[in-house]
Amino acid sequence: MGTWWILRTNNDPFGAIRNFLSVLWIQAKLDGMLLPVYQDGGTGIEPNLVRDAADLNRADPLCPFMPENISRLAIYSSGEILEERIGFILHSCEARALIEKRRLGYLLPEKWISIGIDCLSSFSIEDLEWRLEKAGTLESITRQSLRFARQGGIAPYRFRTACQMCVTPFCEDVDINIGLIGLPVKEFILIRTRDITTSENFNLPRISDGPAPISLRRQHQHMLDFIYERRERCRERNYHLLEDDFPRKPSEFTALLSACSPCQKCLEVCPVYEGQLTTQDDGGGNKSRQKINQWLESCVTCGMCEQACPRNLPLAAIHGRIRQELRHDTMPIGM
Repeated sequence: MGTWWILRTNNDPFGAIRNFLSVLWIQAKLDGMLLPVYQDGGTGIEPNLVRDAADLNRADPLCPFMPENISRLAIYSSGEILEERIGFILHSCEARALIEKRRLGYLLPEKWISIGIDCLSSFSIEDLEWRLEKAGTLESITRQSLRFARQGGIAPYRFRTACQMCVTPFCEDVDINIGLIGLPVKEFILIRTRDITTSENFNLPRISDGPAPISLRRQHQHMLDFIYERRERCRERNYHLLEDDFPRKPSEFTALLSACSPCQKCLEVCPVYEGQLTTQDDGGGNKSRQKINQWLESCVTCGMCEQACPRNLPLAAIHGRIRQELRHDTMPIGM
């Protein structure tokens, strides 16, 4: 059972989170952290493996832009950092990707520490560039986004389609989660640990400001519930708006991808794709079909595929609708 702690932010939630990660680095005895780091004087960002806690002052774990799904980078880098104690800062879709990889049989090193942060959603590349012209730096955009954490973020239509339809902004099944949504972040944020042992190992009683009051936890959950309902309506609306000639079945989707060949940009950025479309079948197509269905069902709705698509296909909604149908078809009778 998770344990909840409170962290005072003293009117600077962005700085408080950076400081908390620096302190956690020491408590967890980390060799590094993988998280988004500013590039080009703060006008660009990309995931980097930071080896020195002092470099966290260039990091922005809350940046409302995802250049790629960090879980994919973590998995491809795992051979190089297998024996190291690394902390991974994750959005909810990135945490879901690691969960799916475990479900599909991928073993994550026990030394790795997963650190989730309530996701306030992310902008498209075009929208980000427009906002960057006005704000000057990504940090300014991040700080602006934080102002709306208590309301669950700014108007959802401003974000990527994938974020509008995201299952949940809360990171499930991580070692530590930093809670922002529904909270007066200029005063407090919440820290949730996986269990009591995790709290003790990372010394949360000392590095936090004490156990979180039930009122703040309820406030956090109330806004999460509101977001769940809003996004469910958004998903259904986006599925309904898909044109009739867009795929509804896995076979139709693979045909669409075949027509796109040899582009494959969407497959290159997918955090759970592992060559399922090239799987050899048993002569009747069974093995290949099973692998493809499994891949589509494990979609984590991060929207990296749509972001990478040069044809601007609504892949987030297409994937989501197929995933919903597949999960409905495999649901046990009576549920």
